Amino acid sequence: ANNRIIPYDDIWLLRFILSNGKGKSAEKAVRATLEYRAKNADLLTRCAAGEDHPLAANLRKLTISEIYETPTEAGEPVQLIRAGKSNVKKLMDTYSADEVVENMNYQKEQAFIRCDESTRRTRRLIKMVTVVDMHSQRFSDNDKRFYKALGRASKDSEMFYPQLLEITVGINVPSYMNLIWPIAKRVMPAKTLAKFRICSAKDTVTQSAVLCPFAPAVFQPSTLVEFLGGAGPTTEVLGPVDRPKAL
Repeated sequence: ANNRIIPYDDIWLLRFILSNGKGKSAEKAVRATLEYRAKNADLLTRCAAGEDHPLAANLRKLTISEIYETPTEAGEPVQLIRAGKSNVKKLMDTYSADEVVENMNYQKEQAFIRCDESTRRTRRLIKMVTVVDMHSQRFSDNDKRFYKALGRASKDSEMFYPQLLEITVGINVPSYMNLIWPIAKRVMPAKTLAKFRICSAKDTVTQSAVLCPFAPAVFQPSTLVEFLGGAGPTTEVLGPVDRPKAL
């Protein structure tokens, strides 16, 4: 449906109270969020109308990420990120950190709208699931500027989108992950990192991510996207199993 405006009511406030408690911290977060939403009103109206971020078509050629059309079994929106096929060095060479952060926050708004709708429909607090596919990712692909932007967006999300993230799952995780972790710890909020899980599937070209411990409660093989070993259709943005790395 178009114009999916998020009501600022008790259901909206509940997320702030659950994240910040009932006192001044929650009030501070609510005030900061209302200020953020007023400042970005045009962008958020665009999102509520179901339109993409103005730069999305170009940004997604380099940072391959979108909210997948099929939610989890519990109705949670799924953000799919093909980190191993992305080119974050070129992304940060081409776009400003502000533009990259704004685009990340825009996807959070897209997910939050879906979570809010599902919460009101089911009367259960619905959160999002982020899946990071690291297939084909090399250590040299990483970029500190991108991690800083990711850290900024994660801090924004904690403030402006409380109780949004249920879990982040790394799939096809490379062996050098332990080298990236110290970098992530320096820039990412502790709450965000605490929700990170690693799937045991190392190559979903030949294995299915349905084998991961979390998967049966979240996905069925028919709804898991094909590049993670399921039968769900991929999209133009995400591309086929064997899509080349972004250049």
